[in-house]
Amino acid sequence: MARAVPPAARLAPLVAPLRARLRPAAPGRSRRVGERVHVIAKSVFAAALAWTFARYALRHPDPYYAPLAALFGVYPTVARSVRESAGYAAGFLVAMAVAVPIGELLGPGLAGIVLVLAVGLTLAEARWIGGQGEQIPFLALFALLFGRHDVVDYAAPRVFDVVSGLAVGLAVNALLFPPLHLRPAERAVRDLGRELALALGALADVLADRDGSWARWDERRQRLARCRDQAREACARGEDSMRANPRTRLNAHRRRGERRGAWPPPRVLACLEQVSDEVEGIGATFAEIRELPRESPDLGRIFRLRCARQLRLLARLLRSSRGRSPDRDLLDEARAGQDRLEAPHRAAGTDPPGLWDPRKELVRRTRRLLGDVRELSTRAPG
Repeated sequence: MARAVPPAARLAPLVAPLRARLRPAAPGRSRRVGERVHVIAKSVFAAALAWTFARYALRHPDPYYAPLAALFGVYPTVARSVRESAGYAAGFLVAMAVAVPIGELLGPGLAGIVLVLAVGLTLAEARWIGGQGEQIPFLALFALLFGRHDVVDYAAPRVFDVVSGLAVGLAVNALLFPPLHLRPAERAVRDLGRELALALGALADVLADRDGSWARWDERRQRLARCRDQAREACARGEDSMRANPRTRLNAHRRRGERRGAWPPPRVLACLEQVSDEVEGIGATFAEIRELPRESPDLGRIFRLRCARQLRLLARLLRSSRGRSPDRDLLDEARAGQDRLEAPHRAAGTDPPGLWDPRKELVRRTRRLLGDVRELSTRAPG
């Protein structure tokens, strides 16, 4: 007799999508959503404040350029806000400089429109304006169409609208909870360190010739590349968020008397990238070994197991690095393991026939890897 299906089991396929939708988002996604909401709220507030200031303090009847300019003063970092605001101000002045003489000479006819667009699109490619150069042809065209033969009378009050809007946007972004993207960078660097330790473990399995180890290493290699790119982006964003930010001096890093250049994650990332290069170099060396003809000398089981053990020791040493002195016993064990790995290859006459010795190549890379991990242990944040 068929077994009865409980009602809860019948409802599971219907409830699963709703449960997934109501489940809290991942921490990284939540942070990104929170940052976006933060920027949107400040942008709306800055635009409303800029319009109010221009409308009632400057007494401009239609200060629509003020809220538009204020939006360019609110970006995820204060430094970027300054750059984009300066670019927009430069683009606006260039656009007015294009529209004024063309409006006075040709007016808003077909010839004037064609000339304004031709000159504006050409100047939009200027590198010194940055990404805001794209605004030049639109701003110049609007000034020509609305200002007609009196572009100066149209542009003069708009200059004050733009200046006031940019000033309000920058002030709001710099004074109203200016963002510091330091913790995401620190997390990304720690994640990269953990991913490197896992990659070393996968390489050790490859050398120990475990089943399916090469596929696992290839997957780890791809994940390592993605994790390294994310750490680079996070550190660059963190450093950018510290520039021109009033919160920088109040941050805990400043309370310890550190300068912006002494913020640990970028220095740790540089060391981790050296470790990553050696890890990928070991993987590439082993890939070359796999492509050697069958008659070529094998690495030998003893060498493989010793090299795999050394990589696992380095992975443990890498995990133990948390901004403090490395574990002395573990470091001594790694040094002794490296000496045992190198000992059979130090004497004269140990080179095999041919131009390339894969054993010595792996020994050299593990030696450099040990040095990089030791250097990392003195730099990693806690």
